[in-house]
Amino acid sequence: MKVYEINEDNYKVYINEIILKNYDLSKESDLEKLLKKILLNIKKQYNMYSKGFYSVEIYVNDKIGAYIEFNRIDIFFSPSDIDLKIKIIFNSSFYFKTSDYEIVKNYDDIYFYNDNFYINIDSIDNNIITLIEYGEIFFDKESIIEDNAININNKTKI
Repeated sequence: MKVYEINEDNYKVYINEIILKNYDLSKESDLEKLLKKILLNIKKQYNMYSKGFYSVEIYVNDKIGAYIEFNRIDIFFSPSDIDLKIKIIFNSSFYFKTSDYEIVKNYDDIYFYNDNFYINIDSIDNNIITLIEYGEIFFDKESIIEDNAININNKTKI
């Protein structure tokens, strides 16, 4: 689990596919266990109190895991109360992002945006772990890459 952003009202967390394979997100009990584990971990690591009503969005990609956003909507007065409104989006768009064209030049669908190159995680046929040291995983919630990037391929000269 990697926490990307944290403050009193918002948590952004990445869960890798190895951890996610232990949970069936279509089962309420598994979903509850996973979210409870995340919130308890955040409480323990960051000493943050998590009572309240949260909107939770879970973006899942079977190949690499899930990106989870917790956004607190309201604070309850009872110290033990927590309530979640959960939305799960399966087959979400994740990209591998790098500034080095040499890393991605052999892939067919390459996107260029803000001085970086992106390839859809689903088009990577080998293990993403071999690439991760050269870039990072980028979650495209707002479809920035699909809507704004220039689509190039390995035949385009740069």
